[in-house]
Amino acid sequence: MFIEDILEADGITLLKWKHLIKERNLNTQGRIPQWFKNIETKLLEDKEGTTRKIKNEYISITQKRKININYFDENEKTNKNQIITWCETDESLIFVEDKKKSFSKKYKRLGRHLITIGNKDDLNNSPNLIGCEGCHRNVSKKKDNGECLIYIENEISRKIEKRKEEDFIRPYETLNNILTKNIWLRNTINEEKKDTLYNKRIEMIDNTIKASEEFINIIKNSIFERKESDFGKDRFFLIIEVKKNKTKIDDKGKRKYYYNIIWKIRSENVNNNNNELQIIAKHESIYDNEYKIILRSIILGLLIIAENSELILEINDRVKNLIYDFNNKCSNRRKIDSEYYLELLFIEDFLENNEIDMLDANEVTTNCLKEIRKTSREFLDFKIFDDTRIDDFELIDEALIINEFNVIWNNRIISGGYRAWRKKITNAIWKNEILNSEKLDDLFVYNYKKEFDWVTTLEFIKLKIS
Repeated sequence: MFIEDILEADGITLLKWKHLIKERNLNTQGRIPQWFKNIETKLLEDKEGTTRKIKNEYISITQKRKININYFDENEKTNKNQIITWCETDESLIFVEDKKKSFSKKYKRLGRHLITIGNKDDLNNSPNLIGCEGCHRNVSKKKDNGECLIYIENEISRKIEKRKEEDFIRPYETLNNILTKNIWLRNTINEEKKDTLYNKRIEMIDNTIKASEEFINIIKNSIFERKESDFGKDRFFLIIEVKKNKTKIDDKGKRKYYYNIIWKIRSENVNNNNNELQIIAKHESIYDNEYKIILRSIILGLLIIAENSELILEINDRVKNLIYDFNNKCSNRRKIDSEYYLELLFIEDFLENNEIDMLDANEVTTNCLKEIRKTSREFLDFKIFDDTRIDDFELIDEALIINEFNVIWNNRIISGGYRAWRKKITNAIWKNEILNSEKLDDLFVYNYKKEFDWVTTLEFIKLKIS
């Protein structure tokens, strides 16, 4: 056994005997052995043992490499002799006793909330805990029954052995050790989540955007990471302006449409352009549809914005209304009839999965955003822009598919307007049947003899294909 094995998580505080025994999952019965008392005498600065900080000469030669954590798993039954604890973003401690199953989508377990009483600043001893009778965290349906039930965090929480002393519940850890472990656990889990989310976003960019390697790297290096804050979500302002250029006919005789696009993203303060991110690109399309280009530009912008944040868009008002109606007013049947179903469904799903809230700006912010967009438009109209080296980009349709409702026909994705698309198919079927009909020869004979009633026949055909 090394010195670091009998230290608390901070690496400078000696564990109490019973706390050490519980950490090793051993029986606490019996006296403190003499060898441990000798270690206390040798290591502790305070001979009385009031504070358990070890001498400086031993701090310099020890390093706490491993922290013993008993993780809470919401899918496993918790021992009745254990309590669950975690740390909030403001480093306030939460204690609960596991009680019952929760019907929440986010949390699987409910627990009885425990609060600290007595000297809350005594870091060298175990806190005294009693049941909370009700607070702002209480989610119980019966608010007046004297029991406070709260949701149990799963990812950043852990279990501690407890004991009953008089009217109090006391964990087998000092307050200092509880706080140190909880903060370490929260920071570690958050760093792991950041890395996971960042890698997932990088993979999504690789799978979604088709462009030069240089442009892809610009997008990757521009990703905003979520900040831990007690003051609410991060806020982003996304301004997009699109300018349609002259069309061209390619070598195959197909008309191509060319667009210049500018993105501006500001965070927190819309008036502060010091941290503004600006991206410029061009887009080539076979469709003369500016709305589709704007929607696809929004998707590229969303890939950069941090999760669990707020977003205010400054784009074409009609496109903004399209997004709002699709997300809030359209039934599933009406959604699939939208011409922009593929793009709108991806945006809706991305916002929900990444917990991004789209907000409306107040009048002052709106005016400021419109001014920024106007400046962006002037920049696109400026002649020097055509001489600037800019990258071409496009989004891969297959990467925008998010569920089984995306229809693929003849190895091609039907991006929207399903009923209109089905109508075109029906018209093509009728046209084929008419042109390949065995009676077509008779039609020419009847026409030559002037025995064919064209008015009645065309009315009949019109009814069939409409």
